[in-house]
Amino acid sequence: MSKSRALLVITDSPPYPVRHGASVDQWHRYKLLRELGWDLVLASWVPRADAPEVDILRAALSDVFSDLFLFPNWTLRATLRRLALLPWRPPGVSSRALSEAQRAPLIEAARARGVSAILNEGYPGYALARAAAEALDAPVFLRSHNIEHAYLARQSRAARRLAEKMKIRLSAHELRRYETQVHREVSWSFDCSHADLAFWRAHGFTRQSWLPPMFDDESASAPPRIAWDERLYDAAYLGNLTTPNNVEAVRWFVDRVAGPLFAARPNFKLLIAGSNPSPDILRLMETHPEIEFLIDVEDPATVRANARVLINPIFTGSGINVKSVEMLFTDSPIVVSPVGVQGFSPRFREAFIVVEDADDFIAAIHDALEKGPVPDAERAPLRREFGRSAAQRFSDDLYGKIVSFSRRPRQGAGS
Repeated sequence: MSKSRALLVITDSPPYPVRHGASVDQWHRYKLLRELGWDLVLASWVPRADAPEVDILRAALSDVFSDLFLFPNWTLRATLRRLALLPWRPPGVSSRALSEAQRAPLIEAARARGVSAILNEGYPGYALARAAAEALDAPVFLRSHNIEHAYLARQSRAARRLAEKMKIRLSAHELRRYETQVHREVSWSFDCSHADLAFWRAHGFTRQSWLPPMFDDESASAPPRIAWDERLYDAAYLGNLTTPNNVEAVRWFVDRVAGPLFAARPNFKLLIAGSNPSPDILRLMETHPEIEFLIDVEDPATVRANARVLINPIFTGSGINVKSVEMLFTDSPIVVSPVGVQGFSPRFREAFIVVEDADDFIAAIHDALEKGPVPDAERAPLRREFGRSAAQRFSDDLYGKIVSFSRRPRQGAGS
């Protein structure tokens, strides 16, 4: 039976602007699916639908999505609904609960476009995905970015302030049970990492496969290249500067690694760059004026190209680290912790210099600066796993699953 290539995409927040790993993954993937002929309808949540910046957001999103439904989740009605559901649902889920009347225009638009499946990003919007699936007689597919309950537990341990720890723990309320329920009910889960895939399979789930982050040709096939001697920085870190694990990583590197590098190399230039820096990061950078600090970089690919060595000293996390994937599209040596490459298969891990402590980080950066850039031929086969060819494989696989799973009854775990 022929099915349309029309997809309802549900995200907990809009995939644009691109400011963190999940939005990087989503934005590039949906740009590529649109280019491959998919008709995409987006449902997502914003704090206030009437805020001035939402018009700018709609203009950017409309380049990729044919229809947009941005639901406010900080209205009085949404807050009351959240409180009513909180005992039984994780906060991220209860804050995105919609009434039947709110869902109706979205369902009607999806039906008019011939939507044949729902792709739900993570867990917060799953109640809407399930309601849409029942109304449209369509399968739900999950894009799983993390083992979320385990990820939040690690973030809580990495948080330095009590209020932050408590906020993260509240976010994890009822999450393990709900996360397991979602995996049990969806037709298929596309997991971002091999480690996550192994976790769910060990718990009896079999309707899973690996889906790597992917990048469009602008960032993948033609990344900027700057001559080694003309690069602005000897080493650079790029990533969000908000989550406790990234804050922990930057603080550790500055406290344990940066000093010896500056001492050994008087002209050493280090860059820390990223989005939405936490108060801890702002204070840290104020006390280290020798480190260049950039906030909300508009062109991260060019910033990465200006670094002789790229670093990812993360020690807490789950899923796959998207910034590690982005680094593969440069010719810079990449020095990372073991967590920076978790979720990758062994052949991908070989492209990184993996070190475990401060002394090894220092030695690896010195060595990488002496050896120079990595030949593109070494990384080209790996890049293809995350580029346009990956998008084509996903498109074909997704369509095949739509045909196979449409009208098939839901099955339980391990089926």
